[in-house]
Amino acid sequence: MKGKRLYHLIETLDASEGKTIINICKQSNDKRHRYLHDVLSKRPYEDFEKLNTKIENCFIKNGKLSPTLDKSIRRFIDFACKEIEYVKVNKRLQLDELPKNMILVQEFLGSSNGYLLDYYLDKAFAESKKRDDIISQSICLDNFITSFAKVQTDKATQQIKKLAEQKVNFIRELYHRNQSEYYNIVSNMYIDDSSFIENAILPSLENFQDLIEETKDSIYSIVYELSLARLHFSDEEFFKQHIENCERRVSSVLSKSDEKQKWTRRVLFTKISAGFHFGWPIAPLTATVKKTLEHNESYKYYDDATLFYYLFLLVLQGKSDQVNKLINGSKLKYFKNDNNEMLILIRSLVAYTEEDYKTLKQNLNNLTSGDNFYINIWSRLLEILYWLKKRDEDFALNLIGRTERYLNINKNKVFTGNDNALVLAHFKKLAMGTKIKSSEIIPNLKCDYHKYLVSNID
Repeated sequence: MKGKRLYHLIETLDASEGKTIINICKQSNDKRHRYLHDVLSKRPYEDFEKLNTKIENCFIKNGKLSPTLDKSIRRFIDFACKEIEYVKVNKRLQLDELPKNMILVQEFLGSSNGYLLDYYLDKAFAESKKRDDIISQSICLDNFITSFAKVQTDKATQQIKKLAEQKVNFIRELYHRNQSEYYNIVSNMYIDDSSFIENAILPSLENFQDLIEETKDSIYSIVYELSLARLHFSDEEFFKQHIENCERRVSSVLSKSDEKQKWTRRVLFTKISAGFHFGWPIAPLTATVKKTLEHNESYKYYDDATLFYYLFLLVLQGKSDQVNKLINGSKLKYFKNDNNEMLILIRSLVAYTEEDYKTLKQNLNNLTSGDNFYINIWSRLLEILYWLKKRDEDFALNLIGRTERYLNINKNKVFTGNDNALVLAHFKKLAMGTKIKSSEIIPNLKCDYHKYLVSNID
């Protein structure tokens, strides 16, 4: 689509980059630079069509656009894009030593200038080690080996042998880094959608344990164990054992503060989600969430999902006043606006507990078509409860029917999935006139929220 790439590139220009390109245009006798100067002087553009109009005006004569001019315009757009890309790349190379030195290594690798090759290779390797960039380190090792291979001496041969041993270590490091990240992504998605692992390539339990043992003194053991725990999300005891192992590993294995805080946060959040799903005792679970919030805030990491769990658990314990204070005090840092679905659900639950049904209905109207499946299904169950309490069984049955279809479409959502289905089935029986006490269904539920819903219908 003509002009679209140029439009987006122009949008990304900062003041320094814009000034650099303008100066290049002023110093050039190329008419394309004159046109580019005119185009850049009129930015920002509302959309790329406005940009195209401006470009066409630079080329059009007598108000007509000919096929020849159209080709010239397209060539100009390509030229303009390359000029902007050149400025951006050049700026990056000026600010970042690693890519600059890596490029210079390639420049002199095939030349006879061994001095410059060694100089830039040493600089690139030192910078890649400083950044823990093992991919760049591995490339540098390859280049070192290539460089020494050209020198037919015993000393060079010994250097190649040492470098080859380092290369094996890098290959092993890259293997675990890439593989563990793959398992991390797949396992995290599995909790949200069980069908995600249908085409995934995963090791057996025995191989998983071998990987954990092989990497026991590194960060990868944490990633492998956390992935293993997530992939057994349906087995509470297994999950609990391995998530606790993860907590211990984070404390004993990690020394760098940035890595430690990141994986502490991830492990704790997974533990919180599991505790909510499995219905672990609400008081210690709330304490874990509070600990996670304090940990996150100490690193200025404001995760609204963690705050959501904390507020949710407080409401279930009848602490609505505390919830309202926390919302008012934390909203700017966590919930950026009042349309946040998690915030609306919390306010809906507070409104229900305070019997403010007008506010409840207003809030629920904003949730029924939201993008978040879990907020959506939990709010639907709350809405059905409200109509059952109002003795409007016909409307409740209508909502139940729609919710049944919604659950069926999302049957791969395992998180609180069993409790969602059990509560809905219970509400349906009540709406159809079957008398069932909450004490008959609550023992089959795990999540405290679902127990709360059922216990409020007697």
